[in-house]
Parts: sequence; structure tokens; C-alpha cells
Amino acid sequence: MTYKYEIWYDGNMLTEYGGFENEEDAMEEANWDIERFIEFWKGDECYYGVTNEDFEIEIEEE
Repeated sequence: MTYKYEIWYDGNMLTEYGGFENEEDAMEEANWDIERFIEFWKGDECYYGVTNEDFEIEIEEE
């Protein structure tokens, strides 16, 4: 059994990725992806105070 994550922001799914051995690994990678989104938005001058808490992470079995 493997796990995948989905990252949601403002009702839209931004990304999903799978193949993780456990839920903790999926959550760690999802949080890392969120940080990348925030940094990208800051660099692209599209950042308006979004924080990690503004995203939803869903972990599911594949």
C-alpha cells in the first residue's frame, strides 16, 4: 500500500503526488511543496500574505 497527497488552495487542487510508503512521508513532502509554492509566489510578486495554514493537504491511500 502506498499513499498520495493532494494540496488544495482556495478550492482548487494545486498538485498531487504519490508513491509514499507512509502517511508521514507524504505529509512531509506536501508541506515542502507548500513552502515551494509560497516562495515561488513571493519571487513572482504574487504573494499576498498566504501562509501554510491557508492550504489543505489531503492524504489518501493509492
